[in-house]
Amino acid sequence: MLNRALLFALFSLLATPVSQVSLFAQGFDAVGSFNQANTLYTSGKYREALALYASLDSMGYQSGELYFNLGNTYFKLGQIGKAILYYEKAKRFMEDDEDLKVNLELAQARTKDKIPELPKLFLEALLENVLDFFSLGALGFLVLLFLYGTAAVMILQLRDLFSFSSLVGQIFKYTFLVLFALSLTLFVLKSSRHATSRHAVVLNSVVNLKSEPREQSTTISVIHEGLKVEISRKERDWLEVKLPDGTKGWIEQQNAGEI
Repeated sequence: MLNRALLFALFSLLATPVSQVSLFAQGFDAVGSFNQANTLYTSGKYREALALYASLDSMGYQSGELYFNLGNTYFKLGQIGKAILYYEKAKRFMEDDEDLKVNLELAQARTKDKIPELPKLFLEALLENVLDFFSLGALGFLVLLFLYGTAAVMILQLRDLFSFSSLVGQIFKYTFLVLFALSLTLFVLKSSRHATSRHAVVLNSVVNLKSEPREQSTTISVIHEGLKVEISRKERDWLEVKLPDGTKGWIEQQNAGEI
């Protein structure tokens, strides 16, 4: 892992706004606002740039580039919690982007809470690592690749252009089928995880983790800005969240931003 000094050096090179964005398909005004925000950011006018980026976000425009630039702008303004929130949002669209990974790691290095993750069973950890290694787009590509490969082998079989009685024929046949089934399974699992898991980032500098969804309940722990938590459920204006070490408690919804 890069050390903090190296991360700060890299961030100065990488925290420039992305100028090419999928907002081009969403109207001229959005493109003009985005480009104007980029110009303001480059000129060091971060608050003015933030106002334009945030207006696009509030109007419902979504793209990895917009969220990435919002993260960079919040970082420049010293709002680490919101920087991490928007970097995490950007990951949904540009999961493999190296600049995003480095900037997110830099922002996380500025947080106070360093809570170790709850140890996982070997097979569970292995599956998590595999799912994290492949983006959803890459898995979708592999599904189609092995599907077409399987179809091609079957067509050759039907036209008697390939002998499936041979050892090589059997290897081709079952290799494509197994790889197709495996890639499809991983694609479904990752899609399900994206659809069902809910996470949030703590935005206030200090937040009390409560035992119940009310202010008068016992404080279990104190957490700080920038910590990523898993949302278990919502009750009124409270969120039940799980910390990386498995600790569960309640925080007021206004103290966190959902990814």
